Amino acid sequence: KANVILCGSTSSTNLPTTPSSDQPVYGGNWDIYVAKFDSGGSHLWSTYYGSNLFEFFPRTAVDGSDNIYVLSEVEDTINTLAVGSCAFQATFGGGNEDLFILKYDSTGKRICDTYLGGSAEDELDWASGGIKCYKGFIYVGANTQGSGYPVTPGAFQGIYGGGTSDITLVKICGSNCGDNSVLNPVFSASD
Repeated sequence: KANVILCGSTSSTNLPTTPSSDQPVYGGNWDIYVAKFDSGGSHLWSTYYGSNLFEFFPRTAVDGSDNIYVLSEVEDTINTLAVGSCAFQATFGGGNEDLFILKYDSTGKRICDTYLGGSAEDELDWASGGIKCYKGFIYVGANTQGSGYPVTPGAFQGIYGGGTSDITLVKICGSNCGDNSVLNPVFSASD
């Protein structure tokens, strides 16, 4: 399926959105913007996602069922984002920034979302960090600047190693883990 997904962060208040989109209006400061076009360039749907704070540096991935995953940084120390019941982390973890994962179906309906972060700053920087779908799993790479990052028992490195920041890797159940609406970490480590 040769669709095109456009995703970025914006401070524009007048980007086109579809009437039935998840968030048809701009939230404030910087929001995530996601749009889908068919192979001929026809606009299929688009939406904002964000609060009156900052959501930025998004990365995207598409799985075999055409679900769209968006990974971004969020400055949301007061939990203003609407997190659904499927979240494995329902609240902001701490520091200045956490990661945030959104899952949309092929029609633009938001299926699930979750925070991902510990007590310190967790981020995507300009050169690293990303999201990839592979064989029904979602892999998230980023970095953390302190302790408290959610890790699974038996992880290669379960605690913050020190220094400026540690790289993090999270493997999340996607479309092959039974309930397609849940984002559950299978593996999480900090190195």
